[in-house]
Amino acid sequence: MTGTPSREWGSLRDGLEADVRRVTDRLRNLSAARLAAAPAPPDGGRPLYVTCAQAGRAAAGELAAAALALEAAADGITYGRRDLPELSDLAVADQVAVTAHDLLAALERVLPGARVWTSTYVETTAADAVAFAAQVLADVRRRI
Repeated sequence: MTGTPSREWGSLRDGLEADVRRVTDRLRNLSAARLAAAPAPPDGGRPLYVTCAQAGRAAAGELAAAALALEAAADGITYGRRDLPELSDLAVADQVAVTAHDLLAALERVLPGARVWTSTYVETTAADAVAFAAQVLADVRRRI
């Protein structure tokens, strides 16, 4: 491996960290009623979420899937998707924070150009897998 993974991720890592803070802060500040309410409608072919909590869970799921893909590539093992448990609506902010922490830790283990398998079992680069998770997170940020 050439280069240090943490330095190689640059703005993608920085943007992800910033969005995680914004999304977790927003989710933590939503009331139970608002978490159970519908988020803003999607645009550009994004998924329709029934509740804000469901949107947060979707972001957490993609962050977890990307982390798992990077960890599998770093360890040289086969990727296998694991679904997150569905916790209380009031716990969704913590679920986003924990899965984001796992992903940020996984960035330390691989370079952006590493080949990984995604949650849809497509081979791509680590950077593309992380960028997709970051796009889902950004979409959720805009809608909650």
